Amino acid sequence: MLTVGGVGGILSGLIGFAWWLGFLGTMFFPSEEMVMLLLTLIVYGGIITGIFLIIHSIGFFGIGKKFGKGAATAAGVFCLLYGIFILASGAMLVGALATGSYEALIGAAGTLLFGLVFGFIFGILAIVGFSGTEKGTLGLVGGILTLISLAPIGFILMGVCMIQQSKL
Repeated sequence: MLTVGGVGGILSGLIGFAWWLGFLGTMFFPSEEMVMLLLTLIVYGGIITGIFLIIHSIGFFGIGKKFGKGAATAAGVFCLLYGIFILASGAMLVGALATGSYEALIGAAGTLLFGLVFGFIFGILAIVGFSGTEKGTLGLVGGILTLISLAPIGFILMGVCMIQQSKL
């Protein structure tokens, strides 16, 4: 469970880096092609990130089971909800772009904001879930980085920590 969740965390962090590179590319090279690339990353990246966050939540259930940490299990639940809402937001964006519907775009933004609330609670519970576990320092730092809006780095660190903990 921990290894699967760790891989999901690392992959969701890598997709987050792709978003950062898309934003930077659009800032430094403002062209129609870069805007389309960024839009593609946001829409399909949301769907892919949601799937990887759902996989990442499996690792938190493993931490809760292995180390007897209820906060880690709760973090798994909120990570699961966070992934579901990010996935739904990406799917709604695909629909909004396909139909040109302004209402679907507003719905996708609302779904994303609602999901970010679950992401914030997940970050807090991840910090508590990793604290006190064996080799949990890297995950603790990852949870802190996730809370201060450096989620791609935080997800990668939490994923690496889960893989380390699976070998204990």
